[in-house]
Amino acid sequence: MRMLLLCILCYMYVVEVATSTNCPEYVFRRIPLNVSITHNLFTADKGLTVKECGQKCIGTTSCASFSYLQGHVSQCYLFTRRVRLGLDQTVQPGPVTYWLLQETCPSDYTYNATNNICYKAYFDSTDLMSWAEAMNRCEEDGGYLYMANTTEKFNLIKSLNVPSRVEAYMGCTRHRGVKVTWKCLDGSDFVGEWYPGEPSSTIEDCVAIIYGNLIGALDVNCLGLRRFICEIPVRFP
Repeated sequence: MRMLLLCILCYMYVVEVATSTNCPEYVFRRIPLNVSITHNLFTADKGLTVKECGQKCIGTTSCASFSYLQGHVSQCYLFTRRVRLGLDQTVQPGPVTYWLLQETCPSDYTYNATNNICYKAYFDSTDLMSWAEAMNRCEEDGGYLYMANTTEKFNLIKSLNVPSRVEAYMGCTRHRGVKVTWKCLDGSDFVGEWYPGEPSSTIEDCVAIIYGNLIGALDVNCLGLRRFICEIPVRFP
């Protein structure tokens, strides 16, 4: 059951806390992405506070994230999926966005306390998928492709025990603007060690990690069939 206690987490900075005599659960995480998204929007309301918007998301079974636009008349947007980079969007800066955190880790995922995430490596020979297919699979689990957006998180997957040469998709892609940047799903920068000679192409837009004699990141064709790593953000293990 979803709790009606709300504590919005901005990278360990609490901006809204529901009244409670107990230590409240962290329920949401604010993400860096600040563009207006139209994909998977299922309801919009005006005149709510950010806390009321979050409470509305918690009380709606199908809500996975919400965006809040402060202005003369505030706007609250609820989404059936986590809002992320690459979905249909407008180009102008938009509302701040919060992802709903899962309550617990699935039994077949591993919890990492440093990053407060669960993760799972899909490394079997039957797990070969395109980037989009892998993303859908992770979403079915309640998460998304693994985001290497800190040195600690990249080192975590570098340390996985992989018996043979494997390439695995991550949740980061190339973005073209005034200059080329590599971004993860939440709008944060990709932080990882490129394999020697990488990135090596102007048309390979997805990021994968390669395990072999050396371990590092590759730019790869998003349609190629590869293994992948999923991540689920959680409140508690």
